[in-house]
Amino acid sequence: MSSTLIEQARTMHEEMEVTDLITRPVIAHVTVSRFPQVGMNKIVKLLATEAKVLSQVKKIQKSASLLKNSYEDKDEGKKHEVAAMSGSEVFGGFYSRLRELREYHRKFPNLYYEPDNNEDITLEDDPEILDKFSGEEMHGRFLDLNENHIQFINLKNARAVSYEVYLNIFLDFASVPLNVKGMKYKNYLKSLKSYLVNFLERAQPLVDFATPMKNAEDEALAKFAKNGSLQSEQPGIGLFFHESGGRIRVKTIVSGGSAERDGRVQVGDILIAIDGTDVRGQSANPNVFRNMITGPEGSTVRLKMLRGEGSNAFGYELELVRGSPEYFARLEQEKRNEDELTELKLQLKQALAEEQQVAEEVDRIKRLLISERQDKEMRDKDVAVLEQTFDEDKQQLTEALRKVETVKRDVEARLAPVQAREQELSEELSRQIEKDRLRKEYIEELQKRHEERKIQLEQQLQLIRKQAAMMLEKKKAEHDALWKQRQLEEERELFREMLENSDSLAGYVHEMQARMNTINAGFFDGMPQFGSSSSSLGAARGLTSGQAELVATSTPPNKGAASQSYPDQYFLA
Repeated sequence: MSSTLIEQARTMHEEMEVTDLITRPVIAHVTVSRFPQVGMNKIVKLLATEAKVLSQVKKIQKSASLLKNSYEDKDEGKKHEVAAMSGSEVFGGFYSRLRELREYHRKFPNLYYEPDNNEDITLEDDPEILDKFSGEEMHGRFLDLNENHIQFINLKNARAVSYEVYLNIFLDFASVPLNVKGMKYKNYLKSLKSYLVNFLERAQPLVDFATPMKNAEDEALAKFAKNGSLQSEQPGIGLFFHESGGRIRVKTIVSGGSAERDGRVQVGDILIAIDGTDVRGQSANPNVFRNMITGPEGSTVRLKMLRGEGSNAFGYELELVRGSPEYFARLEQEKRNEDELTELKLQLKQALAEEQQVAEEVDRIKRLLISERQDKEMRDKDVAVLEQTFDEDKQQLTEALRKVETVKRDVEARLAPVQAREQELSEELSRQIEKDRLRKEYIEELQKRHEERKIQLEQQLQLIRKQAAMMLEKKKAEHDALWKQRQLEEERELFREMLENSDSLAGYVHEMQARMNTINAGFFDGMPQFGSSSSSLGAARGLTSGQAELVATSTPPNKGAASQSYPDQYFLA
C-alpha cells in the first residue's frame, strides 16, 4: 500500500498533522526569558524544549518538501497512477488494489502512524544541552570570547587590552587601526563571526538567523558598491550650533531628535562642556565637535549648558541619547509592535486552541463525508454495472439494499434497548460509586473509633500495670514479713533448745559440784580452815552460794603446803 504515490502523500500529510499537534502544546509553554534573574533550571528546560521543537519542525519541513515534489509530479508518476484508477478497467483495477490493501493490512493489522519512540514532546531536561555551552556561557546567557580575545591581542600592531576592555570594543571595527587589518585580522573576523552565529544557533534554536544575515550581507554589499565604504555617518543628538559673541550657542533644534524629546534645551543656550571637556573659546566648526557629539545609535553624550546673561544666567547638565529622528520613531514603533505582538500572541494562543478544536471536528466530518462518498460511489458504480448487464441482478441488488435498510432499522431498533441498558448501567455505576464512597466513610469512622478504643485500652493497660506493680510490692512486703516471722520462730526454737541444753548443763554442774564437795570433804578433813566462810568468800568475789562453796572447797592450802600437787580439775571454778 505504501508503494503508491497517493498513499505516500497521505502518510506524509498524517505525519505533518500529528507532529504539529504534539508540538503546539510545547510551543505554548515556551514563555521563559533569558534575563539573568531567571533560574538556571528554567533556561535549561527552555533550551531542551526548543531543541526538540526544532527537530519536529525539521521533520515537518522534510515532509513538506517531499509533498511539494510529489504534487509537482515532474516524473508524471502520479499522473500514471491516477490514470490506472480510471478507464474501462476501473473495477478490475479497483478490486486488484482492494486485494492488495486487504493483504497488506492482514500482514500489518496494527499499522498506524506514531511519533518517534511513541512519546510526546516533553519539557524534560536534555543532557546534551549541558554539553553545548561552556561554563562562561551559562547556557546561552553570556558570551565566551576568551579565545577571540587571545586571537585579537596576538594580531600584529594590536593593543594588548584586557578582557573587560575587549568586551566593550570587539564590535567597534572602525576603531581598529589600519595597520592591524591584515590577513590575520580577516581570519580573526571570520572566527568571531563563526562563534557568534554558532552561539545564536545554540542559544535560540528556533530563531531563523539565516534570512536576516543574508539581508545584512546584501545591504552591506549594496552600501559598499554605492559609497565604496561600509562606514555610515554616525547620528548626533539633534542640535546645530553656531558661534555668536565668542560663544557657542544652539542654533537649531532638530524636530524629533533627542534634544527636542528631552525638552530642556532651548535655542540660544550656550554650550560649556561635552562629556566633561570644556569647549569654551573653541570654534563652532562642525568638524570640531563631530567626533565629540556624534556616535553609535543608542549611546549617550553628557552636555553642560548655560542659559541667560549676567545675574540671571544659570547652568544645567543633561544627558542625551544619540540617534536620528527615524531611530527614535523606530524605537517607539518597535515598542508599539512589541505590545501588539504580545496581544497578538495571546489572541493567537486562543485562536490556536479554537482552531485545533475546529480542525478536529472538521477532520472528523471530512472522514465521515469521504467514507460516505466512497460508499456511495461504490454503490452507484455497482448499480450502474448491474443495470447495464443484468436487470435481474439489479432487482436482486435493489432487494438486497432494501434488506440492508431493513436490517439497519432492525439493528437501530435493537440498539435502543442496549443504549437504555447502557444508561441504566451508568446510573448503577454511579450508585455503586456513591455506595463505595459511603462505605469508605464508614470504614474511616470505624478506624477512628478503633483508634479511640485502642487509646482507651492502652490507658487501662497502663493503669493495670501500675496496680500490678503496687500489688507486687505489697506481696513482696508480706513475703518479707513472713520470712522474718519464720526466722524469729527458728530463733525462738533455737533459744528453747539452748535453754534445754542450759538446764541439762546446770543439772550436770550440780551433779559435779556434789561430787566435788564429796571429794573435797574427804580430802580436807582434819585440815585447819583459813579466812572467812565460803559464803563470805563467794560474796567477796560476787559468786553464788553454790559457786562460792565450790571455790572455797577448791582453794589450795597455804604456802607451806605448796609442795603438794593437786589435780588441775580442782581449779576449774
